[in-house]
Amino acid sequence: MSTEPGQVHLVDDNAPAVAEICSRLDGLPLAIELAAARIKLFPPQALLQRMSNRLTFLTGGARDRPTRQQTLRGAIDWSYSLLTPAEQVLFARLSIFAGGWTFEAAEAACDGDGELDLLEGMASLVDGSLVRQEGEDEPRFSMLETIQEYAGEKLEVRGEGEEIRAAHARHFLDLADEANRHLHGPEQLRRLDQLERDHDNLRAALHWVIERGDTEFALRLAWSLSFFWYFRGHCREGRAVGTAVLALATRPELASLRTKLLERIGILALRQGDYPAARAYLDDGVALARQVRDPSVLVGTLGALGFAARVQDDYAAARSALEEGLALAREQGNTPQVANIFHHRGLLALEGDQDLEAAWALNEQSLALYRQIGNRRMVGLVLGGMGRVARGRGSLVEARALLLESVIALREIGDLGPMPQMLYTLAGVDADSGQLERAVRLQAAAMEMEVIVGSSVWPANRRESDGWLGLARAAVGEARFATAWAEGQAMTVERAVAYALEEGA
Repeated sequence: MSTEPGQVHLVDDNAPAVAEICSRLDGLPLAIELAAARIKLFPPQALLQRMSNRLTFLTGGARDRPTRQQTLRGAIDWSYSLLTPAEQVLFARLSIFAGGWTFEAAEAACDGDGELDLLEGMASLVDGSLVRQEGEDEPRFSMLETIQEYAGEKLEVRGEGEEIRAAHARHFLDLADEANRHLHGPEQLRRLDQLERDHDNLRAALHWVIERGDTEFALRLAWSLSFFWYFRGHCREGRAVGTAVLALATRPELASLRTKLLERIGILALRQGDYPAARAYLDDGVALARQVRDPSVLVGTLGALGFAARVQDDYAAARSALEEGLALAREQGNTPQVANIFHHRGLLALEGDQDLEAAWALNEQSLALYRQIGNRRMVGLVLGGMGRVARGRGSLVEARALLLESVIALREIGDLGPMPQMLYTLAGVDADSGQLERAVRLQAAAMEMEVIVGSSVWPANRRESDGWLGLARAAVGEARFATAWAEGQAMTVERAVAYALEEGA
């Protein structure tokens, strides 16, 4: 099929490029029309490669139209010219946000001196379609990428880029600090969602301070974000950025901040299953915490080191670190760390000592403290540990109930990292109950989920599944086993979680 000059013939080869062009142009009709005119010279893939500066490239509209409609820049220039000088200042400054912003963020980053009428200015920009407003209860604002590119040029012309980016970074450090203080209590979910909404802004702030070489700022922001990265499955990104920050933090006066970040990068590596690296980070963290004589930092690092040593089957080192950490936590009145260490001591009793009674009692104490604190996520994790203990006791109904409650809690909080471990144990409960094909499906889904969510199941959980898988294969036969396994592998994360919960519905 032939096409007329200037028309796009959608075939399999160029359809993705055309779709990407429309996306890059924010769906703006004038921008798409201008891009279509360029098809006379460039096929879609070549056009896409030349669109790094949309404002310069997209010219050539119909000559019988007003000048402002002949180029994309002209169209935005016309809208910009209708703004008051104060509104033009605000418009330029708002370009520093990434992924949207709240009114409070605009106030902090763009009107630090209080000279702008921010309320009127924002209303005018929304009315002029230069800024979009989304949501009602907690409104957020954003710009189309094309308009933001234009606004960014205006900011650089004004010479305010550094000043406004610094204010932006300070605001998001404050936001991350405040959220981090509430990540272990009743506000956990709200604060995690808040950080998720502003993740692009937080990334932008962190990368900017790293580029400027402001190491102390970068250390504080990376540390404040580290549990968010851990809880919400951003472990690869968090570890990469955190490692880059650690590489900069060589000055002696930064030792305490460096120690705190070493602990967090260690637990990110743990979740990824990189146990040697995790152990190295945490060993270094403990040594540095002792050197700077900061017991408040040492207690958390010892707890994490005990965790890392346990999953490496180094039970003697795990016991030593956890006992020292527990003594310090009690001395400091640090209830979250007491609860955390009780949990890990319980898992140590289960895996290292095969002492089911001690494992249950320690996790019960941990569970009571976490419920008192209001840490829903850790309640879910401890319930999962208790489910493993109940399975070891042969109490399969109780084990299933505990594990299902764990899965529900983790799903509510949005932490999918530990989910494969819970599904591993649930699969074992199903196998013990004689539901072999269901167990095989759930196990396959859990193993696939490990890859998707970027977390690794602890070796002890993996060993617990090895025993029954071979027996299940022999019992159901190779063909039925293969079919059940393929069905589990094909499940999405959401479907796997729903399947796990079906039995308890």
